[in-house]
Amino acid sequence: MGILEFREVNCKNCYKCVRNCPVKSIEVIGHQARIIEQECILCGNCSVVCPQKAKSDISELPAVRRLIAEGKTVYALIAPSIAAYFDRTLEELSGMLKGLGFTEVVETAVGARLVKREYERLVDQDPGKVWISSCCPAINAYICKHRAEAAPFLAPVQTPMQAAAGLIKEHDEQAVVVFIGPCIAKKGEAAAEGSQTDFALTFDELEEWLEAVQGADALSAVRGQAALSGQEASREQVAAVQKAAQEQIAAGQEEARQQAAVSGSETAQGLASGPRLSRFFPVTGGILKTMKKRDGVTYLAMDGLETCMETVDEIIAGQLSGCFIEMSACRGGCIGGPSFRRRKLGLAGSYRKIAETAIAAPAARTADGSMENSPASGPAVDEETGNCRTADGEAKSCRTADSEAACARESAGTAAYPDFTEELQGSLSMTYRAEGPSAPMPTEAQITAILKKMGKNKPEDELNCGMCGYENCRKKAVAVFQNRAEVSMCLPFMMERAESFSDQIINVTPNAILTVDMDLKVQQMNEAAGRLFGVRPEDVIGGPVSRVLDEFDFVNMMINNIENVKKNAFLTEYNCYVEQVFLYDKSSSSIICIMKDISADKNRKNQAMKAQLAAADMADDIVEKQLRIVQEIASLLGETAAETKIAVADLKEAIMMDKDEL
Repeated sequence: MGILEFREVNCKNCYKCVRNCPVKSIEVIGHQARIIEQECILCGNCSVVCPQKAKSDISELPAVRRLIAEGKTVYALIAPSIAAYFDRTLEELSGMLKGLGFTEVVETAVGARLVKREYERLVDQDPGKVWISSCCPAINAYICKHRAEAAPFLAPVQTPMQAAAGLIKEHDEQAVVVFIGPCIAKKGEAAAEGSQTDFALTFDELEEWLEAVQGADALSAVRGQAALSGQEASREQVAAVQKAAQEQIAAGQEEARQQAAVSGSETAQGLASGPRLSRFFPVTGGILKTMKKRDGVTYLAMDGLETCMETVDEIIAGQLSGCFIEMSACRGGCIGGPSFRRRKLGLAGSYRKIAETAIAAPAARTADGSMENSPASGPAVDEETGNCRTADGEAKSCRTADSEAACARESAGTAAYPDFTEELQGSLSMTYRAEGPSAPMPTEAQITAILKKMGKNKPEDELNCGMCGYENCRKKAVAVFQNRAEVSMCLPFMMERAESFSDQIINVTPNAILTVDMDLKVQQMNEAAGRLFGVRPEDVIGGPVSRVLDEFDFVNMMINNIENVKKNAFLTEYNCYVEQVFLYDKSSSSIICIMKDISADKNRKNQAMKAQLAAADMADDIVEKQLRIVQEIASLLGETAAETKIAVADLKEAIMMDKDEL
C-alpha cells in the first residue's frame, strides 16, 4: 500500500522534493514527480517542502472514525510529543480523545521503557559492538533499503510503538490500536506485516478531526436535519450542536482527570499523573537520558538524516566501536517531525514542553564510580516477596536473569526518577531484513555519454550546482540512466542552450534589434544594429539609448502604456529609411525595438518614380511634337489646297477660252 501520494501538478523547474529527498526516491518524468515506493523511507521531507502542497500521506482517518462509529474497542496510542504539539496536558488530551470516541488512551512511552531496557541488555551482552537504536522507522527503512551492510548493527528490538501496542493486545485481544504521532514513517510501520498497530494517524489528522467535531461536522449535522424538515438551519441551532460537541470532549477530559485522581500515579488509560522518564524519547538524546551508562561504552545521539547517513558510513567503514548510537531521522528528534515542521513549531519550545512531562536521568558518575543522585546499595528488594522495587515503590517480578539485571540497572541508575512499570509477556525481538538495491547502475561509459547530452563535455563543465535536486552532475546522470530523471532537469544546461540559441537567432537575423529598460538604458544590441548605427554593440550596451536613437517613442510607450507600435521612419543622422516595430514587455520591464533597413527599397521606389515622371514628360513632349507636326502639315495642306484651287481655276478658265475660239 502506498503511504505517500503525489497530486498531478507541473513540477517543471522546481525539483524541491528531489533536492530534499535524502535517498532520491522520487522520479520526475514528463515534468511530474512520482514516489518510488520500494526506495522511499517515508521521512516526509517532500510533503513538507513542496511549494504546491502536492505531496501528502494517505489518511486513515475515515477508517478509524468508521470503526469508532461501529462501536469497536479502539485504543489511542499517543506519542509523547503530543503534549508539545497541542500544548495541553496529557490528561486534557486523554479527555479530548475519549470525547472523540476512543475506548482507552495509552502512552507510547510505556513501551519506550521496555525498549530501552532491551538496549541496555544488548550493550551488556556485547559492549564492544556498535549498536544503532531501532526506535525511528525512517532510520530503520534507510538502513534496510539503502545501507544493507549496516543492518547487523541495528538493534533487533521492536519500536516503542510496537511494544506498547503489544501490551494493549495482551490486555485486550480484540482491541484496535491507533497510533497518533508526528511521523509519516509510522504509517508504513503500522501497515507492515506482523505489526501490532492497526492504524497510524498524524497530529495533523487529529487536529483536523478535532476541528471537524467542533465545527464542520456540527454544522453539517444541523443543516442535514433542517433539510429533512424543509427548513433553514438557524444560527442558534448550529451553536447548540457545536456546544454539545465541545461539552462531549470536556466530559471526556473530566473523566480522565477523575480516573487519574482515583488510581493515583497511573490511570486506567496508561497515563501517569506525574512526570515519567520515558517521555524523553521524542527528543534528541532522549533515549540516552533514560539508559544506564556502562563503563567503556560511548553513547552518542545523532539527529537529522544527513548526520545519521554520515554516521552509518563511518560504522560500515569500521571507524567506530564500543558505541550505542541513538539515531533520529528528524533534527531534534520526533519534535522535529513532519507535523511539527508543517506548523513551524520551534525545537526549543517543544523540548521545554516535553521536559515538563518527563524528568532527566543523571548522565554523569561521581568520583567513586557510583551514579549521582542514586543509592549505592543496588536494587531495592521487597523482603517478603523477593521482588525488585521500582522508584515508585511498587514491587515487580524479575522473571529472568536478563530482566533481573535490567531491574538492577534501573535501581542503580534511574532509581530517583519515576517511570512506567508495565511489563510485556511476549518477546520484544525484531528482525530487520536488508533489502538490496532495485535500480541498475550504469557503466562509466554510459555516465559519460549522458553527461555529454547535458552539455558536460569536460570535468569543468560539471557545475554540481544541485538545481536539479541531485548532489552532483554524475549522480544526476545515474538518475537519468535509471529513468528517474530527465536531461532537461539540468537548468544551467537548458538556460545556456536557450540563450545560445536565441543569441544565434538574434545575431544571424538581418534586422537590427535593440532592448531598452525603464531607465532608457540599452540592455541588448545585436550586430545588425551595430552596423546600422555604425557602432560596436559593446560600446553602447549599458549606455543611454539617446546615443543611437531618439527617446521619444520609448518614453511615449511607457507613459501611455502602449503595448506595440509599427511605423516607418527616416533616420537623418544615418541617412537611411527603417521599418520600426516597438514591443513593450511589461513582465521584463523592457521595450524591444526591431528595425528593418528599407533604404534600398525606398531608393528603388524613388528611382522608379523618377523614371515614371521622366517617361511622362517624354510622352508629353512627343504629344506636343505630334501636335506641332500636325499643325504644320495642316498649314502646308492648306497652302497647297489654295494653290491647287487657283491652278484648277486657271486651268478651267483656259479650257473655256479655247471653246469660244473654236
